[in-house]
Amino acid sequence: MFAEFAKVRAEKFPSGLPASTAVEVNSLLLPGLMLEVEAIAKEENSSKQLKEDY
Repeated sequence: MFAEFAKVRAEKFPSGLPASTAVEVNSLLLPGLMLEVEAIAKEENSSKQLKEDY
């Protein structure tokens, strides 16, 4: 599965950015989930950074 992820990531981000982490786990917090995403975003025209973990 990682090879598929790496291929798509390389197509979408040919320069290698942004940084990412991939970790294999037996399960996520909620049954049926297949993906967990952590993101840090900067609001347009703002110096405020937002961080959301789901």
